[in-house]
Amino acid sequence: METADGNEVDFVVSTEFQKGFAIECKFDEKAFSKSKYKKFEETYPDFPLVLKSYYSDSNKNSLLSL
Repeated sequence: METADGNEVDFVVSTEFQKGFAIECKFDEKAFSKSKYKKFEETYPDFPLVLKSYYSDSNKNSLLSL
């Protein structure tokens, strides 16, 4: 899914009509910048963004809800 300004997320999971969640995948959570996804969150408020990273400081296989 992509916004008009070209920002995108890696996956969108629909749980019901026009609702679900979006997944952004990064190897290292430090490469994630929440501000980059502000427009996505404003455009698609019924699709909360989840970060999935292989490596994080707290856990080597993390799932972080934002």
